[in-house]
Amino acid sequence: MGDVVVGKTETTQFALGERPTADCVDQLAPFNPRGDGYQHPQGSSCETGVGIASYEFLDFGTRSDTRGSLAGFLDARVENINTHDSFKSYTGHAEGIDLYLGFTYSNITNYDQYQHYQVFREWYRSELVPSCEETLVLYPMGAGIEDYRDVYTSPPSAIFGNGYPGTQMSFLAALPDYTVPIGERTYFSRVTERNETLPVTIGIIATAGCDAMLMDLVVDLADAGLGFVGEVKTGKSMYT
Repeated sequence: MGDVVVGKTETTQFALGERPTADCVDQLAPFNPRGDGYQHPQGSSCETGVGIASYEFLDFGTRSDTRGSLAGFLDARVENINTHDSFKSYTGHAEGIDLYLGFTYSNITNYDQYQHYQVFREWYRSELVPSCEETLVLYPMGAGIEDYRDVYTSPPSAIFGNGYPGTQMSFLAALPDYTVPIGERTYFSRVTERNETLPVTIGIIATAGCDAMLMDLVVDLADAGLGFVGEVKTGKSMYT
């Protein structure tokens, strides 16, 4: 009630992460306002992200995808998990997740790859996030590392045959995943020839059906001032 929809973004071609190339640096991917304005915006739903980061009149956007204070706030025990070892123990697959999944993302309709995907989902849900009350998985989403638009990438691309990147955990396991900002990293830009900042973020994954719980948790953490530096702004920097 009272919301005003001001626009709709289009997905990237083939619903894949769209990356600018050195020959077409000002075309293809949306403009990323953070830092020096010359960074790859990341991901197949980057249009929504860069829109929110660019325009102050936008309160929020929606999209889809085919620190210690957090533990203190929840009175939880922090445990580092080697997912490769856990996966090997669970499945008996000696070579680990990377080789097991292989080209699952790009060949998701292939029967054999689909079977591998199902095994991964069963392992992730049973071993890492068995219930909303028991565990959360936190992982580094964005480290604030420079990723310039005007460079050539070497084949294969980051989308095909990329093994087991953290950003694909949630959709392969069909689980809710919220990305939250926890700070900024300063770097010297070769474009503006001065110091700029880029966001540092973490992803939080819970088990199936915990979408509302995760959203409430992020709101409660922000209200308590835990894990968040301040109110996120639009423009070149998240906080100023």
